[in-house]
Amino acid sequence: MPNICFHALVPQAEVAALAQRFQQLSTTLIDAAAATDIRVTHSAVACAEEDQLRQIFRDEHDDAELENASVYAFIIELVEPQRSLNETAMVYSRLLTPSALVHLEDTLVKPEESFEVPARYPWLVHVRP
Repeated sequence: MPNICFHALVPQAEVAALAQRFQQLSTTLIDAAAATDIRVTHSAVACAEEDQLRQIFRDEHDDAELENASVYAFIIELVEPQRSLNETAMVYSRLLTPSALVHLEDTLVKPEESFEVPARYPWLVHVRP
């Protein structure tokens, strides 16, 4: 079964709420016929990239640490997906990195990188067809 696995550095106090947002988005995607069914599970995991995720957070947040955080795997299993797995992964990624608010006139005069918003939860994604 195709799946998308996010490894995200998340404070323990925020894991349940984030997992709920993954579930809510899954329901929305099923309603939009993106897949017949979507199952989401999450658990704390040992992750070789944990130091990298912590460094990403420091780099994007003025050397601040993400306190009381661990790496969690959010595994999304898709039954009969009707969209590209990469497209679906990017939809879920918005739960971890918010979209920037951009005014049209700014897009004409500023480089694209100036609109990037730091990730609330640093993450890596693995897509398995």
